[in-house]
Amino acid sequence: MIVATAFLVLVAALAMIGGWVPPLRLDPDRDALIALLWIGIVATTVGVYFWNRGVRALGAPMTSLYLNLIPVFAILLGLMLGERPTGLQMLGGIMVIGAVLQMQFRRLREGPRA
Repeated sequence: MIVATAFLVLVAALAMIGGWVPPLRLDPDRDALIALLWIGIVATTVGVYFWNRGVRALGAPMTSLYLNLIPVFAILLGLMLGERPTGLQMLGGIMVIGAVLQMQFRRLREGPRA
């Protein structure tokens, strides 16, 4: 995660220098700080905990399939916040759900592994 963070900081700095994104605001309000703490501490901790439980119960290959559902849940969250997804986003979500379902059905047909 440290290497990925360093890379993202570099990309963000280059994007700000190049003028592709606005400069970073370093004066967040109280609500933004609370949201940042919630995401950084609670959501991340709970997510990592349940990810590890899933890996232990299902194994890494099967658990990693569910990483593909992150964009689907991002679209659903956007809908709840009033955003309208584009046709390409909807098509991508349908393709991801189809692929995950296909792998689940294949796993059920194969049966439990020894």
